[in-house]
Amino acid sequence: MKETDAGEVEVVLGCMLVMCYNRVPQISDYWSTHPSLGNISIQNAIARDRFKMISSKLYFASPKKPAEYCKTYYIDDVVQCLKGTFQKCRQDSSFQSIDESMTKFKGRSTLKQYMPLKPVKRGIKLWLRSDSFTGYTYDFNIYTGRETEHLEGTLGERVVNKLISTAREKDITFCFDRFFTSTTLLQNTDYAAVGTCNPNRKYLPKIKEKLKRGEYLFQCSKDGLLFVKWQDTKEVLMLSNCHNTDIVSVKKTVKDGSKISVPCPQMVASYREIMGGVDLADQMMGLYELDRKSNKWWKKVFYRLLMMTVVNAWIIYKEKTRNKIPFLQFIVPLAEEMIKEGREKATVRRLSKTGRPSKKRQRLENVSLHLPEEGTTRRRCKRCAENKKQSRTKLMCKLCDIPLCLKCFAKYHN
Repeated sequence: MKETDAGEVEVVLGCMLVMCYNRVPQISDYWSTHPSLGNISIQNAIARDRFKMISSKLYFASPKKPAEYCKTYYIDDVVQCLKGTFQKCRQDSSFQSIDESMTKFKGRSTLKQYMPLKPVKRGIKLWLRSDSFTGYTYDFNIYTGRETEHLEGTLGERVVNKLISTAREKDITFCFDRFFTSTTLLQNTDYAAVGTCNPNRKYLPKIKEKLKRGEYLFQCSKDGLLFVKWQDTKEVLMLSNCHNTDIVSVKKTVKDGSKISVPCPQMVASYREIMGGVDLADQMMGLYELDRKSNKWWKKVFYRLLMMTVVNAWIIYKEKTRNKIPFLQFIVPLAEEMIKEGREKATVRRLSKTGRPSKKRQRLENVSLHLPEEGTTRRRCKRCAENKKQSRTKLMCKLCDIPLCLKCFAKYHN
């Protein structure tokens, strides 16, 4: 078996990107001889068995785990590389959101989470910090489950503090939902922050008045944070360390489809505007996701991170060139260029002719060498057997080395 190299791995990754937007029922179908099913670019780039072998042995650390290892041992090197690259390639934006993202996985793993209210209910959970308006992902972490040792603060507080610790700019407003928001978090952070919150959080002001739709009440917490209760279709509770009691008008869609203006606290309007960064990143990563089955959770995470990298590159490309091209028009030439560059650098090259020679082609060439000869035993005629007929003969084709009766000898070679 020939050893692989960086060039051939780049070819494999380029083929994976092609498989993201050009989907067929099975992996082997990309090498199909049917013009409407096979993919010429993949067929010319790498052999089918070679691709399957490399993708099945795709490891990012030594397959043999050390004595003491963390749960994310197999993917840690890739995660650290991408985290540093994402932050270097783009300056921090002024508005960012923090939320969770699910990577589909149904195999066995202690990292697997079940979230019944999410579109992806079972999988590996990622914590993301993304740009609110473009969806660019600056930082991310893999949730490894409950910690064994006792740590200070809630899980949401620890997740937010770890993600914002890598931010390089100070003039950033962060937004997150009620799972993360607490008075302790907003009081101790050095950044402007706003988020929805649960009514049972500690040190949160209590507003027991029942409000009608569109009404609101402000109150200041013990720590000097601004708390608001706004009645929309449902009750909305929000906490902020960077807003005041200003009121703005927002457009709401009613049942008949028309839009009306509704008075709304400014912090609620800001939350609606800047909270969707992670959801936008999820949406773009899901457009052409490589949804391949695997029993190894870290491979599923790698496929997710691969598409996250492509989405971030697409966002930077649009900003640098000021050309708002669709995502498909970016990923297609990217995949083709990766395959081309990888083939030029790879030492193991795809041969133009592979596999066994066709028997049909063999019997049509060198016709003069196909001569009958008598064998030692009587055997079933090859052509009669294909037609489900019982016929035995001693005649053999000298070149093809198969038994053929006198009636079938000429017909078989035509």
